[in-house]
Amino acid sequence: QAYPCIFQDIWINEGFASYTEYLAYQYLRDQEAADLWMKNAHDRAKNEPGGSVYITFEDANNVNRIFSVNLSYKKGAAIVHMIRFELDNDSVFFQVLQDFQTLFKDSVATGIDFKSVLEATSGKDFEDFFDQWYFGEGFPSFGIEWSQNGDTVLIRSFQTPSSINNPLFKTSLEFKLNYSGGDTTVRVFQNKDIQSFSVYIPFQITGLIVDPDNWILHQISSIDHIADYQEFKENKFKIYPNPFSSDINILFFEGSKHREISIIDFSGKVVLKITSNHYKLTIAGNTL
Repeated sequence: QAYPCIFQDIWINEGFASYTEYLAYQYLRDQEAADLWMKNAHDRAKNEPGGSVYITFEDANNVNRIFSVNLSYKKGAAIVHMIRFELDNDSVFFQVLQDFQTLFKDSVATGIDFKSVLEATSGKDFEDFFDQWYFGEGFPSFGIEWSQNGDTVLIRSFQTPSSINNPLFKTSLEFKLNYSGGDTTVRVFQNKDIQSFSVYIPFQITGLIVDPDNWILHQISSIDHIADYQEFKENKFKIYPNPFSSDINILFFEGSKHREISIIDFSGKVVLKITSNHYKLTIAGNTL
């Protein structure tokens, strides 16, 4: 067993120890029991929308933070599970664990030490992953829109973070596309806050499920089917909710860039003019 060099890296102990509970359910019971364990772990982790697995220097002597069930244990286990997902190869994943154990058995290690072994064994870059999930805060929320034209399914994913300190989670993502008589799962990589994916499928889609196997710590804000494919494809922005009672949000599909937005009433009068450089704009209803 490897031990954390300092309490800031308690994940080395508790995150991996917690994940062995998932593995025990998966290999000694069944996948259904393992899935339930991970769902509960995700639910606990999502109780800390601004929480980080890595412990800051200021909290390094805070016993309640060090041994936080939601962060050090449950979110810690979720991170190990997401590493397994990103590797997409169980042989490599378990080889990483074996190599780490060989190098640091009965010794001390940090999260960065594990990252170094992970990258050396897998040959993959996990810099963004650790910045987001280990040192960063919170988790992403996905809003999904999709439309179909013949054998082409267009999926648009809107990602928003639970913490303003972690604006984007670059992550692999799976969509399960259901059709009469079967389903198919496609895997994409989202590295923008708003991103579209075109998928070939020669069946009429009846529904879509995001992350069907619950690999990623996340929330789903919405999944909407847009019947008019051409309109969906050509849209440059989305306004929601419609109608609205308090705030109104505008999402620009082309991402963040300089824009001037004017809101005009039915008489043609400009009631509000805004300059924005962001892809998402929230307007208080009482200003209109």
